[in-house]
Amino acid sequence: MTKGIKKLLGRRPLFLMALGYSILITVAFLYPRVGPTISSNFPWDKVVHVTLHAMLIFVWLHYYFSFRHTHKILFVIAMFLGLCVFYGIIIEILQGMFLKDRQADFRDVIANILGSFLGIITFIKTKKE
Repeated sequence: MTKGIKKLLGRRPLFLMALGYSILITVAFLYPRVGPTISSNFPWDKVVHVTLHAMLIFVWLHYYFSFRHTHKILFVIAMFLGLCVFYGIIIEILQGMFLKDRQADFRDVIANILGSFLGIITFIKTKKE
């Protein structure tokens, strides 16, 4: 039983989970809205951004540290934070440029950054246990 769990939580499944999640939220962010839309002032939109980005950085950090044991933990976390912030900015730019029913919103970028920090805090708290 333990071997099955270790295999399930091995490098490759974690990588596929992180990559699949990244692709899933990219499609969700870049897919044209169908039906009634939620106003960008609606607070739940920001909660969605915070949650999705918290999960994004959490799964990538979990993947990376599942097989790498480094003393440069702060550097790696800062690198992933930078990548997630860059990703969030690029998604907002693409929404503003190519999607008629979506717009780039600076508040979404702020929500993405807050979500990334929340994901880092969650990762650190769960990693210590």
